[in-house]
Amino acid sequence: MDLLTKPVSAEVNVDFLKQKYPKNLEGHLSNDNNIAKCISESDLIIGSVYLTGKKAPTIITRSMLEQINPGTVLVDISIDQGGCFE
Repeated sequence: MDLLTKPVSAEVNVDFLKQKYPKNLEGHLSNDNNIAKCISESDLIIGSVYLTGKKAPTIITRSMLEQINPGTVLVDISIDQGGCFE
C-alpha cells in the first residue's frame, strides 16, 4: 500500500513513513515549531516544495535562518518556483 492510499491522517502517515524508511531517517510533520527545532539541529537543510503553476510558499523565514549553526548547508531545489527559503 502506498502513501497516497492511506487515510488522510497526519499520525497515520507519519507511522507509515516510519515503517517504510530506515531507522536513521527522522521525519517530522511540517509546521513552524518543528521546522524551527529541526533547522537549529541540522547540518544539511533541503527545501523541496512544489505547487503546480504556483510560487513555492516560504517555509523557512529570515528569522528562522538566524537559528542555524555556522557551516550548515542550505539547498533549495524549489528555486525554479521562487524558492522556499526567505
